[in-house]
Amino acid sequence: MAVDFQLLNDAGVLFSPREKSLIRKTLPQLKEQYKVKYIAYWGRIEGVTNDYHIIKAWDEYLGPKKFFYSNDCVDWVLVPEIDPRVEEFCKFEQGLFFGDPKKKIRFRDLTKLVRKDKSGEEGEEQAQPQEEEEEEPPAEEEPNEEETEEEEEERLKRKAKKPSNFYTEDKRIAVFLKGIETTCALVPLGFLYLTATHIVDQNESWKGLTETDSLKLSSYLHQRFPIDPIVRRNLEVKGINKPHEFLDDASKDEPVGTWSLQYNPHVSLVILRSLVFPGFQLYLRPESSQWGTSYVGNALIHIDIPFALPAVPKEETQPKPLLDILKGNSKQD
Repeated sequence: MAVDFQLLNDAGVLFSPREKSLIRKTLPQLKEQYKVKYIAYWGRIEGVTNDYHIIKAWDEYLGPKKFFYSNDCVDWVLVPEIDPRVEEFCKFEQGLFFGDPKKKIRFRDLTKLVRKDKSGEEGEEQAQPQEEEEEEPPAEEEPNEEETEEEEEERLKRKAKKPSNFYTEDKRIAVFLKGIETTCALVPLGFLYLTATHIVDQNESWKGLTETDSLKLSSYLHQRFPIDPIVRRNLEVKGINKPHEFLDDASKDEPVGTWSLQYNPHVSLVILRSLVFPGFQLYLRPESSQWGTSYVGNALIHIDIPFALPAVPKEETQPKPLLDILKGNSKQD
């Protein structure tokens, strides 16, 4: 629960003395108020006018998470549930956050984001959050004096079901947090273990990674239900006991090269950075149990990452055919 600000400082994440004091004070208060088992400072989303400080709380590592945001580290608000309509729209959103959680942003027709001009060339219009616009209220159905109670109920239901043309910025926060948690939430190998009843829990006796293991991408596991069917089977099927093969590891992420793994010898710190979500990093001190994750960025996603990475040889991305393996073994003999 305690935030290791020295470790964050070594990783390049800085806080003012006021922010440190308020965050230390807030964590135990929220943990007691919401009766959660674990709580941690998640990071900071940089906005145009204000930043969003984020705190994460959870009971199970593979279970649902609660998030809280604050502009001043004093008043913390629970991040709302994800709105499916907002989630679908924000997949294309590449604009900055304004910093006002209740600011209204207009839904736009996504089919107009890519247009074709007369010369036949395609022009892309980047999805930026627009300023709040005044909308003419729709003409309301006036109640009829001869209207029955059932007809009045039906009219009110139609009015309530009409979708809004706006969404608030706090709903976009929820979508952004889900994207990072799904793609980037990692834990070091051995930090979590699979119990005999197939429950994922924290390994209290974990002493950290060796310097050699900490520089391997396969030593970092995704904190989510596995996508790989074999790994998922190891997690779900009772009786299978593979303590280190129940979560997907980062070395299998596609496209190849979406993670940057570096070692800083001056502070003895390994830093794993995401190239898809610039600003997210996992930091770990080898030969110790000190580690953590944080996000400090402007919420822009590198959607062109497959085109920015160097080409990977075909033989490194596909499994070798059985015939080639047999030929290789026969040559050795």
